[in-house]
Amino acid sequence: RQVCPVPLSGPLNLGVTFYFRRPDRWSKAEKERVDDGAEPWYTGRPDLDNLVKLVKDAGNGVLWEDDALIVSLKAEKVYGVESETLINLFPALDAC
Repeated sequence: RQVCPVPLSGPLNLGVTFYFRRPDRWSKAEKERVDDGAEPWYTGRPDLDNLVKLVKDAGNGVLWEDDALIVSLKAEKVYGVESETLINLFPALDAC
């Protein structure tokens, strides 16, 4: 893949995965179900749309010129070993 200079200025595809740490109080079986992908979804607060808005606003002028450039979006909230956010950003066209 080509590395594009930032902030990006063309149409963009954005993927965001928000990982929420599994509760320590969970049993070993509960943790294994999440680790195996059987029950990965985090359904608690904050709302997914609020989390996405935070990422889009934070990327303005840094990753992209304006979040209006985002033409495709995939976002999810899942349990993970640690809390973290994974951002995948690709130009919607082949060129930067």
